[in-house]
Amino acid sequence: MQVPQSTLTGLASATSAVRLGLVDVNPVERRRIIENSGLKFRVTERWLEPKETQVQTVEEYSTFLGKAIASEMPLPDWADEQKLSAYLASTIRDRIEQDKELKHALEQHLNSVKDHRLLSNLHKFLTFMQERHRSMLQQTIQQEAQRFLASDLPLWVFSRFTCYDRNYQMYLDYLVRRVDYYRNKLSSGEVKSQSHLFQRYMKQAKTELSPVIDTIDGETLAFLRLFIYLKVWNSSSYEDIDELKYVSLSRVNLSHFREMFDAFEATVTQATERLFESPRFEAHIEIDVSDPTASMLRNVVLDDGA
Repeated sequence: MQVPQSTLTGLASATSAVRLGLVDVNPVERRRIIENSGLKFRVTERWLEPKETQVQTVEEYSTFLGKAIASEMPLPDWADEQKLSAYLASTIRDRIEQDKELKHALEQHLNSVKDHRLLSNLHKFLTFMQERHRSMLQQTIQQEAQRFLASDLPLWVFSRFTCYDRNYQMYLDYLVRRVDYYRNKLSSGEVKSQSHLFQRYMKQAKTELSPVIDTIDGETLAFLRLFIYLKVWNSSSYEDIDELKYVSLSRVNLSHFREMFDAFEATVTQATERLFESPRFEAHIEIDVSDPTASMLRNVVLDDGA
């Protein structure tokens, strides 16, 4: 079972970008005097800046995610948590570097910190990720079905993997619409000119979107940890992890596997409920099941857990 490259790059990077552009930010206000035609005017400028502790580079993000995935993971004798963390960070970083479109979109967003266009570039980045993920969703479902047929993993494992894929697409669709709404509100002349309105809409955005972002963060991390756990225990070296194409439950500790799967399943259920309970949430997921193997998972993708 091979982890799609988008799993370790685009999907997780989109979550991080949301925090940079909306959740882990502070409103900034600056007053200054400008002169025009001999007259002096006092103007107030307002924008958003990331908190000092916010991850702001691909290198920092890759390291952070690698550590989060490997943290306290039960490992076979040949593996070490620090070395696994470093390997995952290197893999994530390299894949972003190789994906020119993703790298450009991510760096454009990260660089927006310098010119106070966080929300505008966040919306562009999310739109890119939304379109990228949607274009890959059909292929991902077909690959999941083929992997199920070529492994000894039970169907209920794949049912949750496909639910995660579905949840992430709905999550991106939802964020694109809502970030666009708050971007327009916070950039309007009326709101920018009045501190109480700017603060109100910023608080409203965080109140609405933070719980959804937190929940999907948890689901994504649980998904990545379970995926990597299966791959590590079916490998004999770090180099094997990325090349592995077949996973067998006979090679894992079933107690550890069940514990990690239960944690992942709980986040899938929580994320599904959180999305459908969110204000102004709309679900639009269509899967082409003309492929024989993909049709096997049709009910799983469209109905299970909703």
